[in-house]
Amino acid sequence: MRLNAEAVKLSLDRVRDPEVAAPVAFLFGMVTDVRVVDEYTVHIETEFPFAPLPAHLAHTAGSIISPQLIEQSYEDLANGESPFKAANEKPSGTGYFKFENQQPGNSVTLSNNEDYWHEEKAKVGTVTFKVIPESLTRIAELETGAIDINFTVSPSDVSRVESNPDTLIEQVSSTRMVYLGFNTEVEPFNDVNVRRALHMAVDKNALVEGILDGVGIPADTPIAPGVYGYSEDVDSIEYDIEQAKELLAEAGYPDGFDVTLLTDDERERQDLAVALQSQLAEIGVNVNIDTYEFGTYIERAGQGQMEIFLGSWGTVTIDADYGLYAVFHSDNIGPPGNRSRIVNEELDQLLDAARQETDPETRIDLYAQVQNKLAEESPYAYLYFPDNISAVRSDVEGFWQYPSGYFFLRDVTLNR
Repeated sequence: MRLNAEAVKLSLDRVRDPEVAAPVAFLFGMVTDVRVVDEYTVHIETEFPFAPLPAHLAHTAGSIISPQLIEQSYEDLANGESPFKAANEKPSGTGYFKFENQQPGNSVTLSNNEDYWHEEKAKVGTVTFKVIPESLTRIAELETGAIDINFTVSPSDVSRVESNPDTLIEQVSSTRMVYLGFNTEVEPFNDVNVRRALHMAVDKNALVEGILDGVGIPADTPIAPGVYGYSEDVDSIEYDIEQAKELLAEAGYPDGFDVTLLTDDERERQDLAVALQSQLAEIGVNVNIDTYEFGTYIERAGQGQMEIFLGSWGTVTIDADYGLYAVFHSDNIGPPGNRSRIVNEELDQLLDAARQETDPETRIDLYAQVQNKLAEESPYAYLYFPDNISAVRSDVEGFWQYPSGYFFLRDVTLNR
């Protein structure tokens, strides 16, 4: 594949095409035209000034797809197949690795791209990504040397990795917020007092210590420190059992109520569900845990088939627009990100203004207002920001992770 202006235009046009219906199309919804100026220059027009555009272009949704794959994807679409089939089966790019083969559901193998444009090429000949769903199995395979890198590691397994002289922990702060979400369209969670009551009943410090073994920080806002737009000047909902009981009584539930919590079958999420079940019982809220494999879980959450649910959202662009607009604007209800299904006109106006504002200080002030409005409405109970934890064999060097959750393999070497 040759990366030029035409490839960029075709890729951005494709991700915005309603017929393709890409779930990440909202990232470029403000783009009105993409025009080729010359072989390596592209002119992008937007409907309004859009400050986070460079950050959105750096998102994986802005990845440049081979023109041949794009052509094939439209042929597949015309034949009633998924427009993502061609790229999923045999991707083509210009990175330091190139696709070799895959065994769907089991592994993907890449090889060193000797035609990579940059002088700094990958240091290893091949990389194989293996699908190993069970966290303890991944640890065991790391210990035996069957795998070199374990991405990701459960906090409860950190001490085991650190106690082995052949394995090391790689850890960075993350931009991923774990939350308890409320479906604001169903009773009693259409009542803000009920939502705030449950939020107040959550002891976040206890969750960080008990679920993460201290490997993370409590979340008082939906975006992490280090994300552009984060503000310390934000009202937080403090842990207060008595106040939570009073709010429930005001809402007409002095004795609490029964509720079903939707979650997936990931180990940390299961532990978190049980911990929340115990905490919310203190205010009379009896939680039944409804567990699904991840694909079914995410489909149900996107369609609003739940009362309350556990989830997470990473601000992978490191810009508050992605962590707030995608998750709380009424235009994004459902699969795009707004799974609480909240609709609030003032909130929408603030989010619209913040993404169009070009003055950095004004943008930060607008995002502080957004976060304070969310504290009032409490569509989510923010729980914590877990650190990104991976493990490597002790002879692996050059591996590192972005706070957004992606990892970098170009400089990895194996000292054997």
